Amino acid sequence: MSMDFTIAERKQREKFFKSKFFIDYKEQMLTNLKNLFPEMSEKYLLNKIKVRAEKEFKDTKCMWENTLENTITEMKLSDVIDFVYEKEPILTGNGFFMKKEKSLESKMLMYLLDLRKKYKATMFSYINTDKILFQAFNSWQLSTKEMTNSYYGVLGERNSQFYDKYLGPAVTLSGFNIISTAVLGYESMFGNTSFECFDDLVQYINRVTDVELEEDEVDKLLMKGIEIMGDEELTNLMMEKLPEEKFDEESDNIVYNLILTKNNKQKFHLMMANDFYRFIEIPHIKKLLVSLAEKDMIDFDKNLSIAESIDSNEAIDEKYSDDEIHTVSIMNTFWNYLKRYVNRYELYQNSKWKVKNEIRKSVLTIDTDSTLVYLDPFWQYMKRNSDIEGSREERISLINFMVFICTKFIKDGYSVYTKNANIPKEVRWRTAMKNEFLIDRIFLTPNKKSYAMSIIAIEGNILETPKIEFKGLQIKKSTVNPKTRKFFQDLVEEEFMAKEIDLSKIFGKIFDYQELIREEIRSGKKSFAKLTTNKANNSYKYPFRMQVVRGRTIWNALYPGDPILSGDKCGIYKLNPIEDEEALNEKNIPEDVKEIIKKEVFENEEMSHYGFDVISFPVSDISLPEWLSSLVKVDEIVDDNIRNGIILLRSLGLEPLTVRGSTYISNIIDI
Repeated sequence: MSMDFTIAERKQREKFFKSKFFIDYKEQMLTNLKNLFPEMSEKYLLNKIKVRAEKEFKDTKCMWENTLENTITEMKLSDVIDFVYEKEPILTGNGFFMKKEKSLESKMLMYLLDLRKKYKATMFSYINTDKILFQAFNSWQLSTKEMTNSYYGVLGERNSQFYDKYLGPAVTLSGFNIISTAVLGYESMFGNTSFECFDDLVQYINRVTDVELEEDEVDKLLMKGIEIMGDEELTNLMMEKLPEEKFDEESDNIVYNLILTKNNKQKFHLMMANDFYRFIEIPHIKKLLVSLAEKDMIDFDKNLSIAESIDSNEAIDEKYSDDEIHTVSIMNTFWNYLKRYVNRYELYQNSKWKVKNEIRKSVLTIDTDSTLVYLDPFWQYMKRNSDIEGSREERISLINFMVFICTKFIKDGYSVYTKNANIPKEVRWRTAMKNEFLIDRIFLTPNKKSYAMSIIAIEGNILETPKIEFKGLQIKKSTVNPKTRKFFQDLVEEEFMAKEIDLSKIFGKIFDYQELIREEIRSGKKSFAKLTTNKANNSYKYPFRMQVVRGRTIWNALYPGDPILSGDKCGIYKLNPIEDEEALNEKNIPEDVKEIIKKEVFENEEMSHYGFDVISFPVSDISLPEWLSSLVKVDEIVDDNIRNGIILLRSLGLEPLTVRGSTYISNIIDI
């Protein structure tokens, strides 16, 4: 099939096929094809690559917008590719290119980031010694964080001198790329690697096995006593990285034939790549970890500081003992083995989809710029394979060792990401993920960014007593009744965080609290009322649609000596509605009160179609009269209060049932 091109088009295509992009593409394709089809000549394969490229290549027209010069020009796709290769601009998440020169804004942000770092360092020096100074520096570092983050807001504000319509999305999507690099990196490290495309799997196999064919001393040491998988078993291991719908006999045969070309060392690399828990079963590695179980690795910052000195061949601070240096040397040895055999940093084109849709096994949850990594399997492994007693100190020490490994892992992962994004070398270190929380126990709910946790260390600083923290839960909100907020916070601290969780105790306390609410309301107490501010009628377009207005109108008529004034805080109780005078007459209510209700409600055109359905009252210790408290919708108020914390029970596998608008606790599990 012949294709007709103009002279200009031919020149453009010739230019593309000589470009660095196509040369890199051709070399990568040639490597893959030579591995898949070793019997074919290089000349034949190169010809196939060129024929396919000539057929598939479309030099699309692009609109090139320069926001600095405020110009839009038409360019060819090949020219854009040339620009990226030649100029190496910073590549952002939304495809926005940025110059590498430092701007006023970048200097301002770096100043704030460095200032916050100083505040945090001082804050942690007081973590267990001076609560007042700790809170003071915590407030200052948080204020600095807010100032830094506010820059993102002004990027999208048209009246701001920093405004750029592309920069806001560039920040958002670059941030997502950064967090997805961490999520998918940790998933891969701990054995959950997957590919959507068969070609990607083949490239992965070729990258992993691109090693010196001869075994060196380290290979012999680690491969000793290890049974290398058979070709069929290893093929199955590789094919499991593809989704079922992409699996077919032809693909299986291609991978099988590819595996046949590998020697034992290459197969060993395939077995260990991205499989931390398989790797630590190697006899020599297990022996190394058992020796670490006896060491003190609790001080995370100390370990990292010594390791950084060792890595950079700098003199180690004299304040560290020989034993401390020896311990970190063993930790570093483990890391170097891991780096050689396990760590593979995959930059997925579909990372956004993978993070949102694939089942995760190691990253428990994502909270904006944080990934919570599940490390308990390593602790369980160490308990099985060493002589540790299982103390809190041993647990923190060994988990801090894993945090040390995870920190070095993500540092390398971000190094790969930032290099590919063309971020200047001198500032790549700023793209980082620190060791923020060491969490003893966490209760995840179905809601996004909504959980409770017990923190035993903050950024490597061990707390004298665990800190219970709630993220995104309704019980944190100021709109929740203070008593209910405290009840659920105490329930989490006393029962959820207990050594053994006893569901019967949790149920018992919730049922007792429900009864407490009922008793207080029946006795006329106002402590479970919904609080609001009374506003003048002219503050609303339709004032009598507002519960507070209807409730206040009735209260002020009933108790003119204790009125609710404009601007006052007041409580509201919903009532079992009395819809007409006949229903009112049947109630056990004083006659003088009935007359006032008739006049204010049933003789008022604005109020009558609502009936007597709500009461407002001043915030005070004076109890409501018995006739009024008997009308309160007690069960609805109980339900409103309990609903605020009921989602926590879902983290224990219990599903709440909603029947006619009311929520009930159940042990029914949705299958």
